[in-house]
Amino acid sequence: CHPVCHNTGCTLDISGPSASNDTVVMADRIRLIQAVVNLITNACKYGTRGGCVQICYGTTSNKEAFIAVHNEGEGIAIERQAHLFQAFNRLGWEGGPIEGTGLGLSIAKRLVEMMHGSITCQSGGNIQGTTFTIFLPEGQGAVVPPTIEGLQGLYSGPATETRAVPGTVLYIEDSPSNVRLLRTAFARHPKLDLITAITAEEGLSKARRLQPSLILMDLNLPGMDGFQALRHLRENSST
Repeated sequence: CHPVCHNTGCTLDISGPSASNDTVVMADRIRLIQAVVNLITNACKYGTRGGCVQICYGTTSNKEAFIAVHNEGEGIAIERQAHLFQAFNRLGWEGGPIEGTGLGLSIAKRLVEMMHGSITCQSGGNIQGTTFTIFLPEGQGAVVPPTIEGLQGLYSGPATETRAVPGTVLYIEDSPSNVRLLRTAFARHPKLDLITAITAEEGLSKARRLQPSLILMDLNLPGMDGFQALRHLRENSST
């Protein structure tokens, strides 16, 4: 499952048209995946722990394609929804136990609008949970069905799984938006190779196995934190 779902105990339920009536959209594949991942990440983090995140897709009567992401939980107060897509605005969660930058929704909105689409939110009042829906122009052509593996691809790296090549950087980070930001920066430097890990435990395993030239690591990681991981790196002669 998606790494954030694993950490929060959430499950994903994906539904859509039958194979003979699949949905095709006019969109950039990578940007669309990024936007959907942001919505899934928020749905897992702010929904009911161990709950189900529902993802459905199809077409509307207006010939628009849609992807809806729904979570179970308290929902978002109506008076706060005007600020949903403001960068760095976490709607009162700044001092809470859930980590984040407040950028996920603003990035998703910007990506969707770049593809001539829109994004809406239904939550609060008598509505149970929260549903974010992406609307995009309907397209024509061959269909590549959405998969969980496609979402996990954001965390994979091109480096070999036996030993890293010179110029390889290991990035240990659990925030998808931060991972995407660094991937964008590394795309400008083809001689550098970026591999990623979402937890300290996974990062330590890759560090021992791949021997990267440089390790970048977040300190506030789920499970073992960055300080503990740093001690393990220093104590291990191979790293």
